[in-house]
Amino acid sequence: MTETREIILPEQANGAVVPINVDSLVAMVDAFDKFKSKVLKDDDFWVDTRNDNKRRVKKSGWLKYALACNLNLEKVEEREIDKEMPPGSGDWVTIFHFDYRAIAQSGRFAEASGSASTAEREGSDKMIHDTRSLAQTRATNRAISNLVGGGEVSAEEMQGSSRRQVESNQKTVKKTPKTKKQAKPEVKPELKLKPEVKDDEARVTTFLEANGLSTDHCMVYKYKDVIRIAIDDDFPPEKFEEYNEALKLIKAKWLKVDNCWESPIDG
Repeated sequence: MTETREIILPEQANGAVVPINVDSLVAMVDAFDKFKSKVLKDDDFWVDTRNDNKRRVKKSGWLKYALACNLNLEKVEEREIDKEMPPGSGDWVTIFHFDYRAIAQSGRFAEASGSASTAEREGSDKMIHDTRSLAQTRATNRAISNLVGGGEVSAEEMQGSSRRQVESNQKTVKKTPKTKKQAKPEVKPELKLKPEVKDDEARVTTFLEANGLSTDHCMVYKYKDVIRIAIDDDFPPEKFEEYNEALKLIKAKWLKVDNCWESPIDG
């Protein structure tokens, strides 16, 4: 019979930080690996062909991590800057920066930053919306990864770099410096809002992703005393009934005139 011996850790002298029980740590790592193989589906991964076909977790996968670990996501800061690239050229891009915090129920948290440039969405008819959403996704993915995923690089971080460089050798996105407002395309009134993502918005987003419903063509935000789920022009019409039936579970109703669903805060 094999004798097992408990690992005894050194005393914490003068407040020194020591590792947790090694067996417990191994069990936790094994649990995350099992979750990744059992819960995440092929659609939750992107194959990085530039790096030995490594499978990288996408936004939908990281939100499943957040749901499984009961994490809260909190926006710390959002910034938008214009940058002349290269300096003195008269060619300008808009860069969005987000800082997000992922918080566990124990109070432990991790913060991370994410950025995106309009050069990465050149040619899109929703350039500002798409670029801002990409920066937000990178920040939330990274925050969740830093807290529960060992800092693993997310798919959206690598996908963006394969499309084009963000801050160097950028193509012209908008002309004539100091006239950024004129260069931005118009968006629907509701989508002009830049709502802070709090618990209610995160709850709806997590609900959609957990049910296999992409938020790539949806924007979730708080409007007065309800949560709105607005769809853009690229939303696939054949998916409408699937979304509609799922959102009924959180008491959401479709508003045709506003092109969105509305769900009560306590839905």
